[in-house]
Amino acid sequence: LNRINLAVLEEQLLTDKEFKQVKVEFSRLTGTPFLASQWLRGENGVAQVLLEREDGKKVTLEAFRNKDISGGTSSYEVVHQVVPDSSRVDRGDVSLLINGLPIIHIELKKESAKDGFMQAYYQIQRYAEDGFFKGIYATTQIMVISNKVDTRYFARPSEDTAEAYAQMKKFLFNWRTEDNQTVSDLFDFTRTVLRIPDAHELISQYTILVDDQKNQKFLMVLRPYQIHAIRKIRQKAAQHEGGFIWHATGSGKTITSFVATKLLAQNAIGVDRTVMVVDRTDLDAQTQDEFTKFASEYHTGQTTGNSVANTLIVGIKNQKQLARNLLSSKNNNTILVTTIQKLSAAMRSAQQESEEKGSNQFEKLRQEHIVFIVDEAHRAVSDEEMKRIKKILPNSTWFGLTGTPIFEENKLSKCFFNKIIKSKNFKKFVVISEALKEKYIEKGYLDKDKIYVAHDGADEVVDFDSKIELFGNSEINVAYIGHLYKGKGMEVIEKLSLALKNVGFHVVGGTNEDILYWKERIKNNNVYFYNLY
Repeated sequence: LNRINLAVLEEQLLTDKEFKQVKVEFSRLTGTPFLASQWLRGENGVAQVLLEREDGKKVTLEAFRNKDISGGTSSYEVVHQVVPDSSRVDRGDVSLLINGLPIIHIELKKESAKDGFMQAYYQIQRYAEDGFFKGIYATTQIMVISNKVDTRYFARPSEDTAEAYAQMKKFLFNWRTEDNQTVSDLFDFTRTVLRIPDAHELISQYTILVDDQKNQKFLMVLRPYQIHAIRKIRQKAAQHEGGFIWHATGSGKTITSFVATKLLAQNAIGVDRTVMVVDRTDLDAQTQDEFTKFASEYHTGQTTGNSVANTLIVGIKNQKQLARNLLSSKNNNTILVTTIQKLSAAMRSAQQESEEKGSNQFEKLRQEHIVFIVDEAHRAVSDEEMKRIKKILPNSTWFGLTGTPIFEENKLSKCFFNKIIKSKNFKKFVVISEALKEKYIEKGYLDKDKIYVAHDGADEVVDFDSKIELFGNSEINVAYIGHLYKGKGMEVIEKLSLALKNVGFHVVGGTNEDILYWKERIKNNNVYFYNLY
């Protein structure tokens, strides 16, 4: 703190009394894992602590700058065998510190460890339950576990409880290279992921806070393929070259789109504005809900209408609002989210408004480098619509994310698919049914040896004899098995349960957060939830 804030402190170093005051304020700001993550995000990317000095003067001390990656005020240290509190016996293996704050914690086990890397995972869980990640260690964001030959990383769970760690078991990620090679060896992982600047980028750019304003508050770290996709988008955007990203259904396209858009808005050199284009129905439903969860990335949350400083999203309600935002001064802390229909109309409205006022605002807009990120590109934007906008905005760059490679009415989607299967890195195409495989073979898109069937990614059932007692006593029972994502079927169950009060609806699957959400939403007493985890 003294080093970073020497000018603010007017070269008068912190006294012991002042430092104790800083520790009290720090404990308040980092009281829970979510609060700690939120504090590290900081105001405009800077984590700060307020202090009243002994002479009565109030100062703001900087502790961490997200944008100072391998430079600026950032300093890096690696420490090992640390006991964070003299009253504890827990001794952490390795920690990466940024400006003295533990940010990444690494727990190691021998190659011969009985449970492999999971032994390290259970040890971190014990540490958490014992209070290890309190105090200075409250700022820990990412955990790494390894038995030397198998290495995983994961975001710090939302709570220091056994329940939170049990749920996190599903989100222990391998690192994979751009060509999808697994990096399992500890030393290879360290050289690839934990070097600087990559480790700092992982924390500051490729983690995201999720807050649905109800019961979901947690930190999420992106998977390797999402990080590679975003890095490629940023690289190509700087070169004014568009492209496409193909993600399978359920692999997090919306999050990838959002983070890419956010980083382009805030960090990209030579990018004037970023606009995220979504499908018409998604803007009103699922995607809007997803964006609301990300409001913790900024303090002001979500807004509509004219851009304001430090705004997460400007959710555009009509073309006039969008036109005004496009004609306003550039604001790199703003992400515009809209549909292609409103965007096309807004272009006409902006041009007309500019001409009526006799200003050159629209001409300035035409000269800007605007990057468009299109979520669900196979249905959100047609080839003709994109060409029409590009004619109006000749300096724009477009990126499409899609999980549906074939949609015959959409030339853009077909173009994406053809590029994928002709790539030198293409190995196999995975579909979820034999029927779908036959469809692709029949249309002549791929040979049968290039298509692999994975039936909806279902796990093998190993215990057919295991039984559970059904809740309720309905004579007619309906089972729903699978994920509880919004827009994937639970809304149908909700409506059916209202119409068919004599039928019991048994919902199997979903995370604890998903179940809590739907229990809160569906108040009918004929809907029952079963958590398998």
